[in-house]
Amino acid sequence: MIEALNQLAQFNRRRFLSSSRSLRERTADTVLRVLRGKHEEAELDNHSSNMISDNEGNEVFNQQERHMIERVLGLAQRSVSSIMTSRHDVDNLELMTHPTC
Repeated sequence: MIEALNQLAQFNRRRFLSSSRSLRERTADTVLRVLRGKHEEAELDNHSSNMISDNEGNEVFNQQERHMIERVLGLAQRSVSSIMTSRHDVDNLELMTHPTC
């Protein structure tokens, strides 16, 4: 019985890893599920699962850390031009010159 469940778990893990989504996208989704506290839906390794179960009443990350990680993971869905500032929009200040009044 245990062997059958292990085989089923291994099959599901292989199916999950061979999905059409990229590894980065699957990892980001898993991290966000863990941050939201939905870790029972995520496939975790033993170390991560033990860390979360040890902190069952406590949050692993505080709210600021969760927002920071969500924003960093969301950067992949933005274009470079939406993140970067055009060189023409940057003003240059010369610090070595004396201001004239």
